[in-house]
Amino acid sequence: MGSLHKFHEVLMVAGITWDSNHKSPYTVILPGDLIIRAATAGSAGIQAVRTTVALSGKRYYEIEHIGASRSPFQEIGLCNASMPFSADFGVGRDVNSVSYYQDTGAIFWNNTQVGSASPWTTGDILALAYDSVTGRVWVAKNNVWANSGDPAAGTGFVTDASVTGLTGALYAAGGVYEGTITGVLAARFSASQFTYTPPVGFSDFES
Repeated sequence: MGSLHKFHEVLMVAGITWDSNHKSPYTVILPGDLIIRAATAGSAGIQAVRTTVALSGKRYYEIEHIGASRSPFQEIGLCNASMPFSADFGVGRDVNSVSYYQDTGAIFWNNTQVGSASPWTTGDILALAYDSVTGRVWVAKNNVWANSGDPAAGTGFVTDASVTGLTGALYAAGGVYEGTITGVLAARFSASQFTYTPPVGFSDFES
């Protein structure tokens, strides 16, 4: 509980937050609108949410996994305005979103693995960088970019628009598992909240 209190105090300053109007019925957005967990009601499954604003350009955000190390089904990613937010429908499950999956580190689009990165667990800080022109996506765990990626140089991305078709302004998206052990994710969309420095040329979701 101490970690949750800490994140409530630090993260309530953000302008862009998780969007209560675009979430699964079983996604719970905690006070401050940057921490999400899954409800305990309903059937087990991944419950998704997106941000209040979609942004273009070269963007970067971070998420810390702060709960439920025994629940391996969290995910972070990006989505467009057409992604559905029905119960038990995760990010990366159709053509409208792409995700970085906790359990295996797989990159999913249209319910198909299209790339790979490292699995993650409680305490890890995930980062995602996105170039809206090329649709290139990079992911990092604890400041180590998958595939020896270098977003500033445009190399080592885990997927791009030639695979996903996703370009232009996209929303940050997250998914938390609803079951006997629920996931908890804390987002950082503003540079003032980041643990790590964004790649050169990439800005936060507040700029």
